[in-house]
Amino acid sequence: NTVVSPIVPSETPVATPSATPSTSASPVVSGDKVSFATIKAIMDTRCVKCHNPSRAEDGVSLETASDIKKQISKIKKTTVDRRSMPERNETNMNEDERKLIGTWISEGASIE
Repeated sequence: NTVVSPIVPSETPVATPSATPSTSASPVVSGDKVSFATIKAIMDTRCVKCHNPSRAEDGVSLETASDIKKQISKIKKTTVDRRSMPERNETNMNEDERKLIGTWISEGASIE
């Protein structure tokens, strides 16, 4: 059982274990930018398990677009730069997903 992992422009899809979420149902890029739909799919699969309104680890919820937008600097620091989130990588976030998040943030982190 395989799922196609998220792809960045000019890369070929790669089959990965089914533990990797399929964000291919949502466009990876919108024009030349990473779409929020792609980021939301990653957050829903990798982050919301612990960062939701009922659990909100460290007071951080990542369930809605506005929640995500409020936490941009923390997401960049812990997920992209330090790679300390998800904690102990419990949800198996992969490097392509981290790169997509970093690119989306550097492009202005649009939630449109």
